Amino acid sequence: MEKIPVSATLKCAAGTAARVYFTPPLGVTWKLEEVYLTPNEAVATNGTDYVSINAYKGSSTSLATARVTSSTGLTQGGVEALTLADEENSTNREITRTSPLSVRVAHSGSGKLVDSVVTAVVSVKRV
Repeated sequence: MEKIPVSATLKCAAGTAARVYFTPPLGVTWKLEEVYLTPNEAVATNGTDYVSINAYKGSSTSLATARVTSSTGLTQGGVEALTLADEENSTNREITRTSPLSVRVAHSGSGKLVDSVVTAVVSVKRV
């Protein structure tokens, strides 16, 4: 299957949360292959005021191990892959119009400003 990248900018002010959704066209199911971030600005390591970035099916089913900046920051222009939690053939990786992919930034303490391009690589599973 051909892999297709879909991207969006995710901006989140310090101390707030933000989410971006990726939704396939009506009647199409995507299979999630990978998710990664390319920060437009660096995010420093901070054990108190940090951000947590994760991918979800819908708004609550976690698909990846959260990327947390409490121990390692984000490098401007670097590629930060999220580690997907489910097996490659898991139905949890099936993204539909009613169960879209979302990527969320949450914070602890005062958090940090996050400005990043989020890219999901998908393949078309059903049309």
